[in-house]
Amino acid sequence: MTPKKEFRQAVFIVVYYLNQEKPEYLILKRKLHWKGFEFPKGGIEKNEKIFQAVKRELKEETGLTALKIKNHNFKGKYLYKKKFSDRTGLVGQTFLLFSGQVRR
Repeated sequence: MTPKKEFRQAVFIVVYYLNQEKPEYLILKRKLHWKGFEFPKGGIEKNEKIFQAVKRELKEETGLTALKIKNHNFKGKYLYKKKFSDRTGLVGQTFLLFSGQVRR
């Protein structure tokens, strides 16, 4: 019997603020697991509601608090390109896409 492939459930957040009514976006420099740039994201914790996860991850990764959060009703799924020691038994990640407006 093939073992069940487990996916981490996560939220992806496009963070922006309005500069004279034009959005400016926050992109983070990635250091853990791979190097590059990305929008804030993170796993949904056990028994956590999705909007709680969005608020928590935005605060943890940026130090900012969302003024508005929008669910874009877009989801995805991907496999990790390698195994991670802190994600034992996980083969990939599913995600839900949100945006969060912050104050500069």
